[in-house]
Amino acid sequence: FLHDSAYVTLDISGQAESGFEVIFRENRFRADDTVITVSALTAEPRPGHSSLFENVVRRVARDHDISARQACRRWFECYLDCALDPLVRLYDRFGVALEAHQQNSLLDLSQQGLPSRYLYRDSQGFYLSNSFRARWYRLVPEVVQIRSLFFDDREIRERLSYYLIVNQIFSVVARAGHDGLVSEAELLGILRVRLKKLAGELTGAGREFASSLLDKPNITAKANLAIRLQDVDELAEGGSAIYTHFANPLSGVGLFMAAEQTHAIAS
Repeated sequence: FLHDSAYVTLDISGQAESGFEVIFRENRFRADDTVITVSALTAEPRPGHSSLFENVVRRVARDHDISARQACRRWFECYLDCALDPLVRLYDRFGVALEAHQQNSLLDLSQQGLPSRYLYRDSQGFYLSNSFRARWYRLVPEVVQIRSLFFDDREIRERLSYYLIVNQIFSVVARAGHDGLVSEAELLGILRVRLKKLAGELTGAGREFASSLLDKPNITAKANLAIRLQDVDELAEGGSAIYTHFANPLSGVGLFMAAEQTHAIAS
């Protein structure tokens, strides 16, 4: 976790917020550290150029003397090791789910371009499971004053499937497909195997989360464009995000259909 240790703002009489709020965030990195956000890795390249993700994967291929497809598969496995497994285990053991979307997710690529460490930033939102409420009250008594942090597991599974799977991991899958490194269906298959492994090893909320991604026909996505068009303030009191659903490419049927398409996720 990268800590947000302090903030500064303007104190304007009669206003709860000024619009000038600035957060001071911990910075553990030096200029030569190879740490990058997932959103930067998966961003569309400039016309006539390769994406940052493709450059990283092709460098891995050269360094290990393997094909780009093999390098992409190895990179993706390492990525899941640090970006998927620990987050699902965190939820399983402590009932904590993170808003781990692309912009909040950083990868350490210092090990020859392969992901070796995942860092989470922007601790704006946490989802704490109601089933862990009593334990958190004992561990951190002040959390009693922030009851809005607690949610039912059914709702957490929906939100976490969007932030971690759809927004973050699917963006990597789509980028690999767009760049012609490997088929999206192949990476979705690797992700499905990993989720099956987690579902078999875990015993609590994390197992239910992993299992739900394998079984349900649809998966949740946040309707960001609709939120903007309707001028919804998610953070205002009484405000809430708008969610939608689409066919789940991780289900048995979804994976079968993905194998028949050039781009199962990417437009």
